[in-house]
Amino acid sequence: MIAHLIDVRSIPTWLRHREIFAAFDALRPGEELQLSTDHEPRPLRYEFDRQREGRFVWLQRQHSDDDWVVTIRRIDSEGRDGSLEDFFGRCAALEGCSDETRAAFVTSAIERSIPHREALNEQGSQWPYLGFVREGTLGMIAGSANGRERLLFEFLPFETFGELSLVDGGTMLGRVAPPFGAARIVAVPRNVVLKQMESDIGLVRSIALLCAQRGRALAERLEFLAGRSTVERVARALLPYAPPDQGLAPVLSSARRMSQSQLAIAAGTVREVAARALFELENAGAIELEGGRIARIDRARLSSFL
Repeated sequence: MIAHLIDVRSIPTWLRHREIFAAFDALRPGEELQLSTDHEPRPLRYEFDRQREGRFVWLQRQHSDDDWVVTIRRIDSEGRDGSLEDFFGRCAALEGCSDETRAAFVTSAIERSIPHREALNEQGSQWPYLGFVREGTLGMIAGSANGRERLLFEFLPFETFGELSLVDGGTMLGRVAPPFGAARIVAVPRNVVLKQMESDIGLVRSIALLCAQRGRALAERLEFLAGRSTVERVARALLPYAPPDQGLAPVLSSARRMSQSQLAIAAGTVREVAARALFELENAGAIELEGGRIARIDRARLSSFL
């Protein structure tokens, strides 16, 4: 049940998180807070992971380049035992699914740890599962004939991956690997998911929405990579890690671990070109580097490059 609606687009960026957390803390377990925002809400998601761990279920949808809707449901943190039942209960993709579907997923699920930068699969290979991120972060990276790599998607805890190949039975668009440290996944075999989709319209609707969001994200990313300068692309790759504070402020923890090579993949370029773009952004006061890595970002100045 949605108990509170906030359109944060009318609120100064540096005041948004304070108001959002106050509204969330006023919710009772089971109630939802819905936000409308004008940018990818990853900084807010990271803040919730850090400050309200185990107390929320997160669902976000992108409607256009500058229109995102986030629904945050408060849950009771008492009695959480780390079981698969508990984990699937926090996955937004399964919010509308039947108890029978969750039980089938728990029974058939395979858990696996993935070391830092080790690939779960190869690009163009079959991976007949629906994946869930249990711990860490995963990225899907696509290679090309000229050797240049591009980041297609990033997957955070409790999010899914592999939806497109699940539906059409095709190969994976890229290799999936954890860029910032080891990760842990839960994989449900494709045949189990398809069997449940035959009788669970909630699961069908959820998978359809996930596929639609992947397609929208890919179209936006391809347009941006094809039509923007390197500085714009690097700025765009950094923006999700920018804190909401005024002026130069410490970046989110995952950005501190991002190498220039990883940033180049996210921006669709090569390391040397990305380094020149970082130099230009630093001279403009949009970022601050320490040891060649991003230490601080001025969100307003970085946004001016887009």
